[in-house]
Amino acid sequence: MKRKLLWLGLPSALVLIIAVLGALIVREIRVTSVVNSVQSVKLKTSKTASLTEIPSLQTNFTTNNLSGKSEQRFNQIGRNVSNSRFYGAYLGASDNKLRFSAFYGRSNVHAKAAFKMDTAFLMGNYQELLNNAMILKLVEQNKLDLTTKLSSYFPNEPLLSNYTVSDLLTNKFQLYISTDDNAKLRIDKYSTMSRLKLAAKQTKKNEKHMHIANSTIKAVLISNVTKTSYEKAFDQLILAKLKLSNTRLVSNTSDIATNDVKGYNYYVSSGYPTQRNLAPFDMVLFGSNQLRMPLIDVAVSYTKIFDNSYFSKKYNDVFYRSLKKFNLVNSNRKKQIYAFTSTESGQKVTVQYNAAKNNLVVVGENFPNKRLKTGILISQLTKILN
Repeated sequence: MKRKLLWLGLPSALVLIIAVLGALIVREIRVTSVVNSVQSVKLKTSKTASLTEIPSLQTNFTTNNLSGKSEQRFNQIGRNVSNSRFYGAYLGASDNKLRFSAFYGRSNVHAKAAFKMDTAFLMGNYQELLNNAMILKLVEQNKLDLTTKLSSYFPNEPLLSNYTVSDLLTNKFQLYISTDDNAKLRIDKYSTMSRLKLAAKQTKKNEKHMHIANSTIKAVLISNVTKTSYEKAFDQLILAKLKLSNTRLVSNTSDIATNDVKGYNYYVSSGYPTQRNLAPFDMVLFGSNQLRMPLIDVAVSYTKIFDNSYFSKKYNDVFYRSLKKFNLVNSNRKKQIYAFTSTESGQKVTVQYNAAKNNLVVVGENFPNKRLKTGILISQLTKILN
């Protein structure tokens, strides 16, 4: 019996130990192989993924998918940016693929937070651009008509009675709303057709308490037509349709997440620009400056809208007329170059998209970078992609 339990002259206990160790080694090799395979696929995917897929693949904001002279130029730009004490982040994309991204300084100094893929900037009047796009989407869905008088949707607003939806989009008029009346509107509540108490002009007496109402009117119109809250309509028409990941609307100035950017006023310490003094964010206006977006979501939304992936080309004329209000510096429709800048509370986001060459640069800043102009930086980064 004892001899039957021997194998190659070894005791049975030792045979058992060898067998167990062998099984563990084989299992470890298989697990390691699978892990390495998954990591390899992930690395490969992060280079070939679409912009929409990037947030699910990486959280860090440092990306370099360049090579050769393009990589050399990118690294040189990075050294110049660092030497200029630039604070902010930027990314570049071509053919809907992320080619590079980099950041300098902090997104939030107090929290010692670095810029990440989900770090959200205040987007200022980019919200109105998205409002315009949403209205055209509703027109395309036959839920709105550009020729319909606004009095059909706002029967209690006599100042709107002579204007159409198209007039609202293309800024044929400018009306005002008070801070108090604007504050009564909430993004999570259905906006009824009760009076907005619009005013035709500001006066010296009330100018500090009156704000341009056009973007607010658009947000209320969107809520009315969709018969839901503005926030829910925004989620359905923008977040879901454009497949954005970390974009949201804020309801008040204290609505701040850990991944949100804070803006800083210009300050110099020992001769160097320094992120120290917070820029105030004093007021949130319904439909106007409630938008927070990561730069990657800005890239995704901007390209899809200007590529007509969001609404049909037949609405392009009215859409481009709606953009004249924003003073799109360096834009050239004939060359299919579309540039946009938003500013809010010490934060600035600039986009330049060349639809003909299918390349895009987005720069986000949370400090007044006087030593390096945004236009110069964008021009240098664009050359890498051309």
